Amino acid sequence: MRCFALALLGSSLLVTAGCGKGGGSSRPTVAISGKVVFAGQPLDDATITFDPADGKGAPSSARIEKGAYSANVQTGPKVIRIASNRTSPEVVTSATPAQATIKEAVPDIYNAKSTLKKEVQTAEDGVDFTLDSGIKK
Repeated sequence: MRCFALALLGSSLLVTAGCGKGGGSSRPTVAISGKVVFAGQPLDDATITFDPADGKGAPSSARIEKGAYSANVQTGPKVIRIASNRTSPEVVTSATPAQATIKEAVPDIYNAKSTLKKEVQTAEDGVDFTLDSGIKK
């Protein structure tokens, strides 16, 4: 019975040790805030996400309201993704509204294929982003 208890304890320790994401949970978390401007206007009703660029740690997200955000982010290199909850003026329509395709207002280079990068080291205010609409004039 004692061997069974030791085996059970050992396997539970292995399962516990295997939990977590990439061992990055030991990184400190810092508060950062800033402003997001899109096409010359403060972005509203949107989300900013700080994804770990090195795969270590957890992503952090925050709401963007009236162009401002505040987030608690683990330190380390980040890829920043910004997505709007509104649609682009370039909505592709179809015969019925149920079949309409809605296009994200913020271009892919700021979300799905983001080119925004930041090394987060300390608490910081003024981490601002000015995004171009991507519409050619």
